[in-house]
Amino acid sequence: MLSKFIKSFIVAAIAAVSVTSVAGAIQLSPEYVGVDSAITSQIAEHTATQDAAHDMAEAARTLKSVGMLDAATADATVASAQEVWHNCQEQITSLTAAQTAMREVGIPFGPHQQTGLTASAFDKMLAGTPLAGTGASWERMEKTTGTNALFAIGVSNSESSFGAACYNHNPFGILTGGGLKYFDSWDSAIQYFGELIAGQQGVSAYARATSIEGINDIYCPGDGHYWSQKVRATMNSCLAKLV
Repeated sequence: MLSKFIKSFIVAAIAAVSVTSVAGAIQLSPEYVGVDSAITSQIAEHTATQDAAHDMAEAARTLKSVGMLDAATADATVASAQEVWHNCQEQITSLTAAQTAMREVGIPFGPHQQTGLTASAFDKMLAGTPLAGTGASWERMEKTTGTNALFAIGVSNSESSFGAACYNHNPFGILTGGGLKYFDSWDSAIQYFGELIAGQQGVSAYARATSIEGINDIYCPGDGHYWSQKVRATMNSCLAKLV
């Protein structure tokens, strides 16, 4: 009896942590959250301007040293080039700070909230599993259906240990009237699952469920939300691989 009570207490404690552990801000590599091409381009332009300013100053000093440019003009040119260089450096520092701030991301756990993570991020999470190398499929599914790909990965672990214990490329344990649904590839299964949760495969209740626990009540009813606890735990452990 006591051991049963302890077990129940531990499960409840884990559930409390899981439910409240919606990912806070974590700093991720640009490889995992993408880069702002406009900011990158601006930094490159300022760096090129710095290089030109440096060359201008060096040329003025050289011409002054061989008597081909008077001292006043040379010194004024150097001072102007230095001002340009420092102004560019201020811009680069500001833009770099903006890039860093963009990497401080809060990853949503809601089943209908897009993470914005890249294929590289999903590949990192799934390395060493049967679903390794499917990062592009998760990214595409999330963008086209709006289903949270991190949540979907959590489901794949809860249902089949990331595809290790499944048939017919069905890591989500999706059922049809005749049993487990058949898929010809991981990609097609991932896309179908995203559409299913988005309510695009005839089950609108999934689209109305606003939490992982709400999906649990439809996908795996009556289990005391053990399924959603495992999904959340997987989501947290997968995110930890990106930090």
